[in-house]
Formats: sequence, C-alpha cells, structure tokens
Amino acid sequence: MLGNQFSSSVPPCLGNVTSLRYLYVGYNMLNSILPESLGGFRDLIEFNISSNLLSGKIPLEIGNLKAATLIDLSKNNFSGKIPSTLGGLDKLTNLSVAHNRLEEPIPDSFDKLLALTNNIGGEIPKSMKGKYKVPLCDTKTGLYTLKSL
Repeated sequence: MLGNQFSSSVPPCLGNVTSLRYLYVGYNMLNSILPESLGGFRDLIEFNISSNLLSGKIPLEIGNLKAATLIDLSKNNFSGKIPSTLGGLDKLTNLSVAHNRLEEPIPDSFDKLLALTNNIGGEIPKSMKGKYKVPLCDTKTGLYTLKSL
C-alpha cells in the first residue's frame, strides 16, 4: 500500500489483524496519530509508515512489536521522546525515526539493541558506551552511526 495517496487516519481496528507480518503504508498522506492498537501486531516483522503526515507521540505500545526487524517512522511529524519501549525489541535491526520533531536524549534502553544499525542523532547514553565503536559522524546529515563491536 506504499504510495497510494491514502489521506485518512490510521484506523485503530487495524491493530486487530494480529497475524499481519508486513505492513507498508509509507508515502501516503495519512494524517492522524499512530493508534495505541498497533501494539496488537505481535507477529509484525516489518513496519513502514514513513513519509506521511502523522503527528503526536509515538505510542509506547510500539514496544509490543516483539518480532519486528524493521520499523520506519521517518518523515512524519512525530514529537516528544523516542519511546524507551523500543529498547526491548531484540530482533530489531533497522529503525528510522529521522525527519520528525523528536526530542533527545536517545533512551538508555537502546543499549540492548546490539543488532541495530541506524543513523541516530543526539547524545549517546552512558549505558551504550563500551558496547559500540567510536560513533562516526556523517558530515552530510550530522547524524551518528553506531557500529557494533
């Protein structure tokens, strides 16, 4: 469902489709908040809702996506802090929250995401030091890349 110009809200009942494994609704014009019911996607492996007009806070229930390897929330209008519940997603290898209005710092719980490869801006929590090589700064974006040891 990528790039279909959908221009509605994300229906809360979508979270009732618990057997869903891949959900790609990026590059549309979805314009609401992300419903808490998305926590019902227990088997979801890849979730891409990038490049929409979503706003509000990223719900804590996103931490219920225990099977997720990819979560792309980039290019929306999310605000507030990055949910610390994302730190419990030990299968997560790709997370993008770029181009939103999220506040620092990176949650301390991210020290558990050893498989994560990502560009993350902000101060690196003390709990992550020693688990990664020296952060490299991308001079084009000003974002840090954490390279796992």
